[in-house]
Amino acid sequence: TGRTHQIRVQFSEGGFPVLGDSLYGKGQTAQFPRVMLHSESLVVSLPDSGDISAAAVVPEDMQAAIAHVRAG
Repeated sequence: TGRTHQIRVQFSEGGFPVLGDSLYGKGQTAQFPRVMLHSESLVVSLPDSGDISAAAVVPEDMQAAIAHVRAG
């Protein structure tokens, strides 16, 4: 979506490309076969009914990518 695209552009231009991003990621796609962009939680404030929240577990392939990057 447009928001995902903007996040990817802004991170890349700031020197922090999203892992696995074939368009803006500067050649990282061999190690990371997909865009490693994930929202662990989201809260939406609704004027009449308050907050609605959702949470998602970090996918296993993304956990492996994080471990790989942390290991250096």
